[in-house]
Amino acid sequence: MSNDVYSNFKLTEIEGNSVLNWRFYAVIDVVTKGILRKPVLSIQIITKQYAGHWYFEETGKFTEGHQVEELVRVFEAKQRKPIEQWQQPHNKG
Repeated sequence: MSNDVYSNFKLTEIEGNSVLNWRFYAVIDVVTKGILRKPVLSIQIITKQYAGHWYFEETGKFTEGHQVEELVRVFEAKQRKPIEQWQQPHNKG
């Protein structure tokens, strides 16, 4: 198990035009803590297809645990709607 801590979820883009082909893109902050080193902050792009799991775009590895899902819930609460209803000017269809 890693010591990574995720924060600051920001939905950046939704691709697709229906539930069958939606793809969500977001950025998160990732703090990696090592036993013998200082924590390192990086900004990572994550993605998921509708009803799939979030994964890191660069590596294809899944995010750990439920940290991202919890961040998504906070984002949705602040937006007052689920990410599937989030609108932006540059959604790709």
